This record gives sequence, structure tokens and C-alpha cells, in this order.
Amino acid sequence: MPPPRQTDDSDLSLIAQVIRRRIWVVIVCILAATLAAVALSLQAEKQYEATTALLLRSSTAFEPQRAVDTNLQLLGLPAIAERTAERVPGVSD
Repeated sequence: MPPPRQTDDSDLSLIAQVIRRRIWVVIVCILAATLAAVALSLQAEKQYEATTALLLRSSTAFEPQRAVDTNLQLLGLPAIAERTAERVPGVSD
């Protein structure tokens, strides 16, 4: 006659007992995995990417292309680059 089937409660109880007996192994594995993840993160090359878009609205209804050209020239001025570098951390002009 086969042995009686264990219930789910006894299975969970067995698992809990094994974990309790091997708690140090569990702790060491968790610490090792955490340390490995931190080490890999610190050694990874940092990659940053940013994009931007500007919507230029023409204030001059008669010559819209001229207004756009003027705005583009203003964006290229060193003063604008300096102000941007001051306000955005890690950006240099």
C-alpha cells in the first residue's frame, strides 16, 4: 500500500523547515546577488541621451520665414548656451 498523500499544508511546512535550517545559505545568496548587481551597475558605462524640440511661433504675419530665421540665430548665441548650462546640471557650454 502506498504511503498516504501529504497535504499542501505539510508541503509548505516542510519548505519552511528547510528554509529555517538553511537560513544562512539564503542570506548569503541574497547578499551575493545584491553585491554582484551593484558591482555590475557601477562598472557599466554611463549612457545619456536627450532630444528636444522647439515650436517657433512667428510674431510677424508678413514675413514668417524671416522670423524663423531670426529665432534660429538667437538659439545659437553663446548667451543662450551659457544660460542653459547654468540651469541644467551636468551641462557645459
